[in-house]
Amino acid sequence: MPLLVMLHHLSTTMMDYYGFNIWNLAYLPLTGGVYYFFSLSGFMAYYIYRQKFGRKGQLSDFLVNRFIRIYPLYWVVTLAFLILAFLFPWFATGRSGTWLLF
Repeated sequence: MPLLVMLHHLSTTMMDYYGFNIWNLAYLPLTGGVYYFFSLSGFMAYYIYRQKFGRKGQLSDFLVNRFIRIYPLYWVVTLAFLILAFLFPWFATGRSGTWLLF
């Protein structure tokens, strides 16, 4: 399911910027996939962490681990894309590569 979501977003982005529709996915009607995704991810979060509800210190451990797992990689990828966007202006689709964003 996540792979199909990723392909749909890639297809609509490619269609918007380049006029290329991957496997005709950009024209699929939206039928509640977002609601299904949030329901499934909420169920999975509950199913995985249900034994830890109510235990002292579990929330802070969870939040610290989540922060360590997500933010360093997020900033590395963000900085890499920013460097690429300013070195190669064509890489930043829709922008000229300047600091002025309006």
